[in-house]
Amino acid sequence: MKQMLTLIPTILVFSLQAQAATMVFHANKLSRQLQTVKQISTEENSGLVTEINFSLPSLDYNSNKMSAGTFTELKVPALSNTSNPGLPSLPFKAIVVPGAPSEIEVDLDLGTSELLSNVIPSPAQKELCRCELDKKNPFVMSQAAYKKVSPVYKIESLGDFRGVQYSRVIVSPMSFDGANQELTVYPNLNVRVLSHGETKSTTVFENLKSMNEDRGLYDYLIISPKALADGLIPFMQWKRKFGHTIKLAYLEDLASLPGSPATNVDVRKFIKSEYDTTIRAYVYLCV
Repeated sequence: MKQMLTLIPTILVFSLQAQAATMVFHANKLSRQLQTVKQISTEENSGLVTEINFSLPSLDYNSNKMSAGTFTELKVPALSNTSNPGLPSLPFKAIVVPGAPSEIEVDLDLGTSELLSNVIPSPAQKELCRCELDKKNPFVMSQAAYKKVSPVYKIESLGDFRGVQYSRVIVSPMSFDGANQELTVYPNLNVRVLSHGETKSTTVFENLKSMNEDRGLYDYLIISPKALADGLIPFMQWKRKFGHTIKLAYLEDLASLPGSPATNVDVRKFIKSEYDTTIRAYVYLCV
């Protein structure tokens, strides 16, 4: 794994008090009507290149006093937050690229930065499953993590998928310094990810482009009779709460012969087609 770093040493310093407010990054005012993150993937001789360009319009923060201290919940439009229990919950963007972590190079152009003092990001908490919603969720916080500096990016191995090694690159446009209780925000962070991993086929490359650019791919495919669809609404709402995307297909619509019930062959063909084109992970068959 190789890292290249470009830093423009412009630092603005702010101090956040315990309150709910929004910080607008004036250089990016126009981006409030545009995209928070732009992403482009191209295939070059050296490998797959993915460029991520942040243009943060604002930072929403809400500080709350708790028994363990005062923590600040951080939110950026269009970005999800990391959810590792006990670790600082920070806005992030993740992409999937072919190759093991050792085959991936990350080039960072941090751009200008804004330093926020007296800030301790809220630690992510364990999400209870639906069967545990009546139980008390104990507060968790990793003391070790809150004494370190969180990296702007990290690379995780996803293992082998359809004969190709994949990794996930997680990028956050901010870094938390636990020892000094400071948060550095990079509103115009630019990231270039070069993967030397083998894609093996044009189809894999095109699917990666679609996956990373959110072109109609789903985490879950649910196949259900129309009569059971209403009962799936709480489950789908629960999954979407965590950022998962879902496609619901009605069993009656899969029949190859109009007016006839769908057969096992119809269902298998439909799942195979979706697996090859739009489904990232899971299939739920409700009958």
